Amino acid sequence: MAQKLHPNIECLRWIVGKWESFEVSGQYPTVKDFNFRETIDFESIGQPLINYSSIARNYETGAPMHLERGFLKIKPNTNEAALIASQNSGISTIEEGSVEEKVLSLETSSICRPSFAKQPFVTKFQRKYWLEEDVLNYEQHMETENTPLQKHLFVKYRRIE
Repeated sequence: MAQKLHPNIECLRWIVGKWESFEVSGQYPTVKDFNFRETIDFESIGQPLINYSSIARNYETGAPMHLERGFLKIKPNTNEAALIASQNSGISTIEEGSVEEKVLSLETSSICRPSFAKQPFVTKFQRKYWLEEDVLNYEQHMETENTPLQKHLFVKYRRIE
């Protein structure tokens, strides 16, 4: 069933729904390559924003690994986007970018974390979602104090709701 969208977020209709991963890869120079299962949800409740949630689980055991919650907004009468999100790692971000056709591109404009956060600190994220036919693709790049910006995650999702 189609969710009712506020006119300000009509350009995001293509991403609204619940999605489940079917192809995943995770890598970074400081960790062993990894796989996981993930469910993401972009939900509209009629407000001028989309509620966002993500839960990644261990591929073998199903135990929760990474959780993220936030809000995706569009600046009225533009294609400018902002994702305000918090992760269970303690990082909270504001990521800004744009929506072009069925592509959402974002980059951190602000990162905050608790004083006791684990180092090295993340200094930048770039993420991109794009729809190809009925597959939602996601790619994330990450930079830390010690490692330059590079690919961290790639995921393909199928819509389940």
